[in-house]
Amino acid sequence: MTTDSLPALRTYLRAESELRRGEFTRALESYQETVALDPEFALAWYRLSVAAEWSAQNDLVGPAVAKALEFQDRLSEHDRHLLEARLANRRGDPLRAEDIYRSILGRYPDDVEAWVQLSEILSHYNYMTGRSMTAAREAPEGGLPSEPACIGAWWHLARVAAVEGDAAEVDAIVERILELNPEGERALEMEILRAVALGDDAELAALLRQLESVEDHVISLTAWGLAMTQTDPSSAIRVLEVLTRPSRSDEARALGFETLGWLHAAAGRLEVALDELRRAGEISTPRRLESEPLIRLLPWVPFHEERVRRLRRELLDWDAGAERPSTNPTNFFRQHNGIHELLRAYLIEMLDARLGDAPATGEASRLSAAVARLPDGIEKSLGGFLQDSLRAYRAFLAGAMESVLRIHAAAQFSWAYQDAYASPFYGMTFDRWLRAEALRESGRTDEALVWYSTFGEISFHDEAFLGPASFRRAEILQRRGETAEAARYYRLVTELWSEADAALEPWVEASREELERLAGD
Repeated sequence: MTTDSLPALRTYLRAESELRRGEFTRALESYQETVALDPEFALAWYRLSVAAEWSAQNDLVGPAVAKALEFQDRLSEHDRHLLEARLANRRGDPLRAEDIYRSILGRYPDDVEAWVQLSEILSHYNYMTGRSMTAAREAPEGGLPSEPACIGAWWHLARVAAVEGDAAEVDAIVERILELNPEGERALEMEILRAVALGDDAELAALLRQLESVEDHVISLTAWGLAMTQTDPSSAIRVLEVLTRPSRSDEARALGFETLGWLHAAAGRLEVALDELRRAGEISTPRRLESEPLIRLLPWVPFHEERVRRLRRELLDWDAGAERPSTNPTNFFRQHNGIHELLRAYLIEMLDARLGDAPATGEASRLSAAVARLPDGIEKSLGGFLQDSLRAYRAFLAGAMESVLRIHAAAQFSWAYQDAYASPFYGMTFDRWLRAEALRESGRTDEALVWYSTFGEISFHDEAFLGPASFRRAEILQRRGETAEAARYYRLVTELWSEADAALEPWVEASREELERLAGD
């Protein structure tokens, strides 16, 4: 039913073993060999999509799922349900995917694949559901009794423990991962997570020296894992500095500087952040021009009209269509391939809105033209969403909060978290903040609280919103009488922005004052 090719079956079984041992890239290559031997091997196509996801090669995930769908009559009913859930994931419908996985587990409680994939949904869709990564604990714990050697389950559990601040559990889980496969391609990532959780700076320094000899995408993934599990960005910054070494390629160094810019913004060091973006731009124009406008537009960043106008002129002069696509296969590098013109148009229109300048020939004309040139697919879907984003931003600036909420509620998109974690545009980072603010100003504070909680566990770009989002959460919780939780978030602001620029001091001082008031109460 699955394949009538013995060589394909052999390579498939080899790929399965490699994937379970955490040898993700090797497994991906073995699955590719499998489908070359039997192009109608639907189950191998499905598993290829899983291996590509673990290898951060998002461009391979969608086509593999499509191939599995094409030959789904060669799947069992159980595996067709797994594929259906996978498709819901790819379409950015985590609640539908979760429901399917829970239905499968209702019939097959020891189904490790369903448990691991449920863990993916619960771990990575915080930006849409508002649930913390800690909600994912049930999934790896549910699958491990059936297959205690499943690296993927242990991986997710380690991150949950790190978010919860349980250093002893992180230590024990990482030890288990290293016992199962000490030579795994991302084992070093887990060792660094453990060193940070334990506060072992000497061990971290030694591991960072080892990190200098690994692939570029492993460094990005390591820093991403730290940023998603630690509120203090300092350890992720130390990892990313390895990516900016002169020995790295220009492409890697530009990505490193750009990402450092977002993490320094998270710590409130705005001028340092902009300087890192300048260094990125000296190597790669898109790395600066697709990030600096968003940081300049953050409501808590001081508005300098002349700097913004100069930035707009640079965007106008930039030949975005001439940018060469990244050949690196991983998401962090190639997420904006083919859409530089779209992002340029969107950012110019966003700056126009902030400057109070109307488009020359009708609303969003430049952006509409860019969207019209895109082929159907995820990029076109993003273009449609960015048009809604621009309309919502203009409404927000005009104080029309109900319009903001109507636009965001009706906005359509069809992409998965793998797109979101590598791009602030796919991650809807700016829009989630505006939606939360509009809800708060409309008196819908319970809903606002959910959206403020979506920052901190999906992307580097989200980290820049963590301080203000924590302050807003504290305000709402304080009014609800949840003083212990309110104090926790006020304290987070003071710690995260302890070295912030003077422009952000009012946020920090207000947090200190509220902490004193709560202590007195």
